[in-house]
Amino acid sequence: MTSIHTARSRAYLFFLPFFLGFLSRLSLFAILAWVGEMPLGIKVEHTRFFRYDAVWHWEIMQNGYTAAQHGNHLVSHYSIIWPLVMKIFSVVPGEAKINMMILNCAVFGLATAALARMALAAGFQWWKPAIFFCCFPTAFFANSVYNEPIFMLGTFMGMATLLEKKWLSSGLWSSLGVVIRINGWAMAATWIISVMSGAKIPRKSIFIGLAALGLAAIVQPMAIWHWRGSPIAHYNDLQSVGWMASPQIIPFKEPIETACTLIARPSLISATSSFMFHKGWSAISLGVCMLVLAVLWKKLPPPVKMQGLFTILGLGMLEQAISLPRYVMAFLPFYFLAARLPAWSLGMVCSVMAWSQLYLATRFVRGLWAF
Repeated sequence: MTSIHTARSRAYLFFLPFFLGFLSRLSLFAILAWVGEMPLGIKVEHTRFFRYDAVWHWEIMQNGYTAAQHGNHLVSHYSIIWPLVMKIFSVVPGEAKINMMILNCAVFGLATAALARMALAAGFQWWKPAIFFCCFPTAFFANSVYNEPIFMLGTFMGMATLLEKKWLSSGLWSSLGVVIRINGWAMAATWIISVMSGAKIPRKSIFIGLAALGLAAIVQPMAIWHWRGSPIAHYNDLQSVGWMASPQIIPFKEPIETACTLIARPSLISATSSFMFHKGWSAISLGVCMLVLAVLWKKLPPPVKMQGLFTILGLGMLEQAISLPRYVMAFLPFYFLAARLPAWSLGMVCSVMAWSQLYLATRFVRGLWAF
């Protein structure tokens, strides 16, 4: 009887957050249709969500990295993993792009369930951080075919299993984050330090985890080598679009200069200004991360502290980090803050975030805002 009860509890703690995340994405589709941003319905207007990074993921799914041979070097900036997942699910009957949009909503649901597991592993109620995640201002990227949800899945599961002291599982999940995006190393570095400083951790788990991280680091260069025919094709392609992710010689140079500019010229602080789009919101997002980490420092589990520090360092090293407002969704101290907030306070915060998400989503489907 006890085992049946335990199985039911586990199912409950998976499916409830999963459907919360999945239905939050479907609700955004419905609201956009209701307010007229997708006036003919998702089936006809799906292309409103297929722009910016979604185009590159779709290109890789269909043709690999061959587009780079014709001068489209930007395609080499994106990981093979999410396009590979889409390729596997492309056998499902129906309109392919709609299927992939729904698939990404489902992966967002899986990420929400992983976040619930992380919260429970830390001794918190799961629903507060889960709602926070669903309302996050840039969560609307999960409605397109961006790799946001699968990256969040790897990050949340990496931390959840680390807090549960499941060392091997944590290493493998952290590897998923690494193979998808370079800032996945924030979780990977946290895992490496945690297992190297831990006691009585099986050497086999450490060895396999390190091997998985090493393999994850070379998956994309090897995939590009396969399609381009050159072992240095990945490096050459990234050099040609270096402004996308080139590390700065002076860490945090970009956000510091942005902050100084905003102080000197407050008139630039406008939600729709070009300056705020290209620099301002990125600097503000990074500043909020630093503030949250400082406020929670004494209350966070050691691995979450490390993940927060590595995330801030990695984002601070990016130059022209226009995508930073969505990258900070993987800043785990946010969800530990949400778990500690009173219900009324969390409700106020989530209301503001949900409104911001809808506002940004409407601009995204109009082609005016990308992050």
